[in-house]
Amino acid sequence: MNVVRRVALILVSAIVSLVGVLTLVFVLARLSGDPAKLMAPPNAPQSQIDLTRAQLGLDRPLIRQYGSFLRDAVHGDFGKSYYWHQSAASLVWDHLPSTLALAAVAATFAIILGVGAGLVASSYRGRLPDRVMMTGSLVGQAVPAFWMAPVLILLVSVKLGWTPTGGMNGWRSFVLPMIALGSFQLAVIFRITRASALEVQSQDHVRLGRAKGLGKGRLAISHILPSTALPVITVAGLSVASLIGGSVIVERIFSWPGLGNLMIDAVEQRDFPVVQAIAVVYAVAFITINTLVDLLYELADPRTRTAVVR
Repeated sequence: MNVVRRVALILVSAIVSLVGVLTLVFVLARLSGDPAKLMAPPNAPQSQIDLTRAQLGLDRPLIRQYGSFLRDAVHGDFGKSYYWHQSAASLVWDHLPSTLALAAVAATFAIILGVGAGLVASSYRGRLPDRVMMTGSLVGQAVPAFWMAPVLILLVSVKLGWTPTGGMNGWRSFVLPMIALGSFQLAVIFRITRASALEVQSQDHVRLGRAKGLGKGRLAISHILPSTALPVITVAGLSVASLIGGSVIVERIFSWPGLGNLMIDAVEQRDFPVVQAIAVVYAVAFITINTLVDLLYELADPRTRTAVVR
C-alpha cells in the first residue's frame, strides 16, 4: 500500500506541475501582445484586425480560451500555427528529434567526462591533475553558453575550419553545440563526483581494497564509483532535464533545427499554439526525467526500499 501511495503521489505531483506550467505559459503568452495586429497587413483597418482576431479565436473570453486549451492539450491537439499555417503538434514533432539528439549527445559528454574526471581528480587530491581539473570546472561553470558558443565558432569553425558554423549536417556539426551546451553540466557533475569520491575514500571497504594492492583505476570503478551513485544519479538526471530545456540559446546561435530555435521564432511571431505546444513538451520531458530519477534513486538506495516496505 505504501508503494501504491508513493507512486500515486508522484503522479499527482507530476499532473499538478504540468497544469501549473501550462497555466503560466497560457497567461504569459497572452501578455506578450496581440498576434492579430502582427499578422494583419501594415496600416490595416481595425475591422480587418478584428476579423483576424475572430478567425484565431482570440475574441472569446480568456477563461473559455483556457478551458479549450486544456481540453485540447489532453488529446495532443494544440491547434493550428498562426504563422506557419500547419498543425502546431506536427511542427513540434518535426523539430523534436533534433533537440533530443543534441541533448543526448551533450548529456553523454557531460556525464562520462564529469564522472571520469571526478574520480581521477579525487585520486590525485591536492596535486597537479586535481588542481588543473578544478580550475577547468570553475571555468565551465563561470562561462555562459551564450558567450562560449560564439567564441567556439570563431576559433574552431572560422579560424581553423574544423567544424561547420551552424546547422545539423554530419557528426562534426554536433561538436561545438555539444561543448557549449554540456560544459556547465559537466563541471557540476565533476564537482559532485569528486566531493562524493573524497568522502568515500576514507570508508573501510575502500581502505581494504587499497590494502589489497588494487590499482587506482580498479579501486575507483569497483569500490568508489558504486558508493557515489546516489548523488551522481540525482545531479545527472537533473542535468539531462536542464539540457533539454536549456538548449534554446545554443540552438539559436548554431542555427540548430530544434525546438529551441522554433520556440524563439514562435515567440517573435506571437504564435500561441506553437509556444504552448513546445512548453508542454518541455514540461513533460522535465517531469518525466525527474520521476525516473526518483525511481532510480529508490533502486540505487536500499534504505528507501526498506522504508517503503516498513
